[in-house]
Amino acid sequence: MRHVYLPWKTSRHGLLTLALLSSSLIPSFATASESQREIVDFNIQATKYQDEVIGVFGIDVAATDSVTLSAEVDTDRYLQFGASYDWLTGNHYFNVYGQYGFDDTIDIHDVGFMYGYSAAPSLFVYWDTYYQWRDTSKAVELPEPIDYANHRREWKNTLGASYSVHPLLDIGVSYNVDVLTSQHGFENSTRSSYDISATVNTPYVQPYVKYTKGQYRVRPGRPIEDSSNVELGFYLDF
Repeated sequence: MRHVYLPWKTSRHGLLTLALLSSSLIPSFATASESQREIVDFNIQATKYQDEVIGVFGIDVAATDSVTLSAEVDTDRYLQFGASYDWLTGNHYFNVYGQYGFDDTIDIHDVGFMYGYSAAPSLFVYWDTYYQWRDTSKAVELPEPIDYANHRREWKNTLGASYSVHPLLDIGVSYNVDVLTSQHGFENSTRSSYDISATVNTPYVQPYVKYTKGQYRVRPGRPIEDSSNVELGFYLDF
């Protein structure tokens, strides 16, 4: 989440910027974390998916030195709230988090953990894992394929890396594996996809582009499909 970018933005949105993690920009990993706490991040995304454009607006607020609160809403009218607690031990980054999202047809609960490691001044690698419960009991009609009825529980994992090519440019790659842990109607229970992203680290505004391909949900409330999309967006830091 997938998306923690700073570092919270990466697991939640599937993209990681090293702007506050790279020692080429800030003297130490710990100092980067301290600087993060004074920032409120707004993000606006537009995803080209098949013949439609999906818009997302979100906000991340550092409530304390370790606690971050988030909220986002998309043009499907899916609303999501989240909270995370993170800490650093040397070059090791840890994050535990929970999220709750809903729309007219579904309620989704996530509980997860993220581990990251600053392997070099310009390289950050991470593993993000979370479990998801999907409740569609309030849905009147189920979409085709019958996805919401069967996929009530999913275990999601992401392995990723972000490299600071230049103080103004980060390149990210990630590989996602989702396991359907409840009854389903597909031949197998595993779905995979990958992301490639680029982020421009300009002051206050960080535009980015991300390409995703494979079997995935373009948004939490959507069914799993084998497809690809290009996402354009930017973050506003205050």
